[in-house]
Amino acid sequence: MTSATQASGLRRRANSGFFRRPGSRLPSYGQNPSTALCLRMPSGVDVVPVPKAPRPAAVAPAVARDDGWSELTLDVVVRAQLVRLASEVQYKEDVLARFGGYGAAEAYLTDVRHAVTALTQLVDEHGWPGLDTAGRDGCDAALVIAQAAGLNEQRRLRPALARAVATGRLPESHLLHLSTLIARATGTRLDDVAAVAGPR
Repeated sequence: MTSATQASGLRRRANSGFFRRPGSRLPSYGQNPSTALCLRMPSGVDVVPVPKAPRPAAVAPAVARDDGWSELTLDVVVRAQLVRLASEVQYKEDVLARFGGYGAAEAYLTDVRHAVTALTQLVDEHGWPGLDTAGRDGCDAALVIAQAAGLNEQRRLRPALARAVATGRLPESHLLHLSTLIARATGTRLDDVAAVAGPR
């Protein structure tokens, strides 16, 4: 064997060992990869043919069911949003009162700002939510959010609340509660709150 033939054989063995490890299913250099990665079945094992996919069956039209989703109206969504926002504000307020700290205060103020912004947008577009639309829990939630708002936001929201009370959509206790907060913050008499906060 000539030295050139020996060198060529060494290169082939080196390449074979470099590109293909013992027991590996990866293709070696120059091998067809489509056949190298095929699994070999053990002897004596029968290959089970894969059945053809069945033809799609005809789908019958859906039958309308009374599962409660038909009652998902704008009023239901607004009520759920108000209750969720008020619950978050009350929870963060409780955490702040129990543990204190800068992080708890920042989390509380963030939730308050978010809730007040949502309530203000709702009032600007649809008026103050009443018992006929938001239910008792939604109206109470709106009052909780207004209670946590700043003085300027409370003054801005009070006329809409007063209109809802005047039309019988809310009890007068809601207006009295917000008016008391404004009077306490401004140091004015309760009778003067209407003039300070704006007309009904």
